[in-house]
Amino acid sequence: MDGLRSGVIGDGEVGRVFSAALQCDAPWGSYFFSRVAQHGRRRAEEMREAARTVRVAGFEPFMAAAIADKHDWMAAQAGAGQLRGLGAAPPRQAFVDGLLNHRGPAANDDTVP
Repeated sequence: MDGLRSGVIGDGEVGRVFSAALQCDAPWGSYFFSRVAQHGRRRAEEMREAARTVRVAGFEPFMAAAIADKHDWMAAQAGAGQLRGLGAAPPRQAFVDGLLNHRGPAANDDTVP
């Protein structure tokens, strides 16, 4: 978790890519978080509909189902007040910190330096 906050995620190419992404505060990051927090339930239902369409086409909808689950999760976090008090136009890092500050230990925490 400290690695996520500091923007340093391990060694190697993957670590450098994640570190660069975490340190970037492009406007789209804040926009993405705010929209999913506000409209997550509706977006999750739209992704479940997309997953049904993919399944009917004969494919397993791994990504659509995962996105629906993540949008539901984000909406639940916002509904539980995890993002309360961030202000009118918070930076992306404020959303990340709000979520990290309220989460319990994850199964893979020991893999993050």
